[in-house]
Amino acid sequence: MRAVELEKYGMIGIGKIFELYKKSTIAADDEVAVTFALENQQLQSEAMIDIRYNLFLALRKGVIDKDTKRAAVKVAKSIYFPDRNYEVIINETKRRYPSSSDYLESFRSYISKNRQSLKEKDAIKLVNYVKMKYQSERK
Repeated sequence: MRAVELEKYGMIGIGKIFELYKKSTIAADDEVAVTFALENQQLQSEAMIDIRYNLFLALRKGVIDKDTKRAAVKVAKSIYFPDRNYEVIINETKRRYPSSSDYLESFRSYISKNRQSLKEKDAIKLVNYVKMKYQSERK
């Protein structure tokens, strides 16, 4: 998000999340915000962008249907970002949309083994970009 704001001053944006902010597909701070435990730096919440990404992947793989994806995104977005994690999202979505219970239980099983992070993928792209730039400047 900040890269989009500062691009006109020369900042270079890297990755899918940058592109989504640039195209205004997403705009809110909470799309990328997460919280960590102080004692061990363990991730305590999920970024909304990663939740959307994992729900998209689960839909594409047939783990959930479109209605369940839509309901889970709506519920996740309504949860204050420090409290956003898959357990809370699944339980709250089941409470609000009981007809999606079977799909949500399938998603619970799926996400425990298949969680992916778009933020992590973009961070790796950034590191590779910087590494490539550094190597090309040294020649």
